[in-house]
Amino acid sequence: MNKQINIVYDFLDELGGIERVIAFQANALKQTKKFDPKIFFSHIAKGKEELLKEQLCLANGVSIMQPTNGSNKIINFAKHMMFPDRFYGLPGPIISHSFLSSRMALTRKNRGEGNYIIIAQHPPNFLYDRTWAWVNNLPRFVAYTAGWFLGPLLRKWDKEAMMGADTIYVNSEYTKKRIERIYNHPNVKIMYPPIDERFKVSTGDKRKAQKMILEDREIKTDFVLMHGRQIKDKHPEWAIKAFNLMKDTSLCLVISGTIEEKNKLVDLISDLGITNRVHLLGHVSEEELLALYNHAKCFIMSAPKEDFGLTTVEALACGTPAIAWDDGAGPSEVITKDNGLLAKPYDIIDMSMKLDKIVEKNYDRNKISKSVDKFKAKKIKEEFLDAVKEAALEYEYKYHS
Repeated sequence: MNKQINIVYDFLDELGGIERVIAFQANALKQTKKFDPKIFFSHIAKGKEELLKEQLCLANGVSIMQPTNGSNKIINFAKHMMFPDRFYGLPGPIISHSFLSSRMALTRKNRGEGNYIIIAQHPPNFLYDRTWAWVNNLPRFVAYTAGWFLGPLLRKWDKEAMMGADTIYVNSEYTKKRIERIYNHPNVKIMYPPIDERFKVSTGDKRKAQKMILEDREIKTDFVLMHGRQIKDKHPEWAIKAFNLMKDTSLCLVISGTIEEKNKLVDLISDLGITNRVHLLGHVSEEELLALYNHAKCFIMSAPKEDFGLTTVEALACGTPAIAWDDGAGPSEVITKDNGLLAKPYDIIDMSMKLDKIVEKNYDRNKISKSVDKFKAKKIKEEFLDAVKEAALEYEYKYHS
């Protein structure tokens, strides 16, 4: 009988980096034919379940469940926090991807029902990096408010939950330092987010087909690409302003992914007089994204203190040079002189000047792609499965022997 592994996270309402990592982990476990992965979310967006499941590209037999009833995101979140007993009795270890999930896993462990490991993308921002700029939606407002009134108690709970984990896995050296500074956990290891094998340099007919895909989206000139969650605290306006200052006015800027506060960006683009040079695509298909990554002259990451920056690494895997801030965060560990440039932290003029240098340089696309080989899915899969096997053995020894 296959061993059950429980992957737990807060919400499934859009497809971002964490959700893609969760799908990768579930598929990797299923492919071994030794594990039975089950994914739990405290809330799954109603009306979007089938689309999201399709976008996750889960292997046959991988189930997604919402143990709480109801369709309200905040109420379901509260139920998960107040009534974690819905998870008690689950066989097998838990892989936690959030503060809430880790807290629940600790309660379960204290009842003698199972162990857990944590995959930490970053410490909970609402407890340790409290800024109003981070608040860009209702769930974050609720978390921010909770952090304001209940900060000492929540930080105590968070640290207890982190210390109760067998191992904490983080996504970069930068995040490892932050986690060790806050928690002083004795077993923190780096496990990079994986790059799917689909992200690679295209050639020949594939490259021609991608060019046609872009032309169908009316992208017919060389362009700078910004992709991902364009939310308030990632400062997409910095990238737009840096693009506006570039010397080469024949280039266009393509912005794809989730675009929050779209009207503000449209107003900024209009005020700068570059409306005819900016494409706001919003959500793009996988084929469109691969075409964008492969044909961009440069990928731009304007988010400050990005813990890892999966989209940057995906672009590099496709042979496109990248630019980000030299602020000691995740992209600083990835971008080198051979695959892009780092700009002085939050200096838009310096970023613009370096953008000009990148688009003028003739990079070796294959060399750029090879520079991120250590993030390829095959290598990360082996590391992840080793971690799960260790947790499963611990579970069998302590809780099921």
